[in-house]
Amino acid sequence: MPTLLRLENEMEWILAVGYDADTVFGLDAKFHALPDNWHSMLRDAIVITGNTAPDMSYKELLERIAALSYEAHGALERVIMDVLDHVTSENAMDTAGMMCGINGVPIEARWHAAEAFGGHENLLCNICTNKEIHSRLTHIFLSKYIEDGNDETHGIGWKIWGALGVGPETGYAVTEQSAALILQKETQETLKRLFAKMFENDRAVCAEIQACLEQL
Repeated sequence: MPTLLRLENEMEWILAVGYDADTVFGLDAKFHALPDNWHSMLRDAIVITGNTAPDMSYKELLERIAALSYEAHGALERVIMDVLDHVTSENAMDTAGMMCGINGVPIEARWHAAEAFGGHENLLCNICTNKEIHSRLTHIFLSKYIEDGNDETHGIGWKIWGALGVGPETGYAVTEQSAALILQKETQETLKRLFAKMFENDRAVCAEIQACLEQL
């Protein structure tokens, strides 16, 4: 059975997928043979030995999704708006970096949340016995977070990167151009509008979660 391994001085996990004689093969960014002395470098391992019943109900899982209604979540939106109102030539690069860093969290986290709640091949689907609830949450997560043409969070994240002149060509890191762009009033207003919509999407998802919880 495939096993997750992490070797000494490495942060990334490797999926051990097979072996040939004494050679173990792993999969991370590519398929490759592990070093002969991998066992002496072993730092962590996750070994699945069998099946077990879920130790958390679907309702308990939903109740744990508190970040979308947490006080600090709303406070972050206010901080973003305030920072964008006070961009100067001295802080432009730091401000661009801040906006880029904040954006990197929802563009990834919301995408994976939508996949987790919207997919039929994952564990969340299996522990949700109320198919109406599952259907409602699937719709709200997909439409607000990843479906094209809905002002979805993933698409908004790409627009934020675009407004900052950030993308694959910059390694998703800010540049001097980002600092120049964020000094422009038009860019500041664009970022405010995009971040506001991102938070609005979170509030819509949170409201639907709360409504579903009342039925569970």
